[in-house]
Amino acid sequence: MIDIRVEEAMSQARQRLDASPFPQIRGLELERVDDRIVIQGCVESFYFKKKAQETVLPAVHGCSVMNVVAVESPEAEPHDGSF
Repeated sequence: MIDIRVEEAMSQARQRLDASPFPQIRGLELERVDDRIVIQGCVESFYFKKKAQETVLPAVHGCSVMNVVAVESPEAEPHDGSF
């Protein structure tokens, strides 16, 4: 019974991520670990990490969610010292 609930939650969470207006969120991965749904991948800000979690939560119906999304700033262009 729990397996079916988690699988259905995973499917709905994936649909919600895919429908996100934010490309960074659409590219995140979902993985099932026991009875938890794990959100993983990399985004450019904590805002997108939080938005991913908020996007998934309404779909999980009481399943546990773990957000292990890494936040990495894009590489800054070298600055030559001029303004």
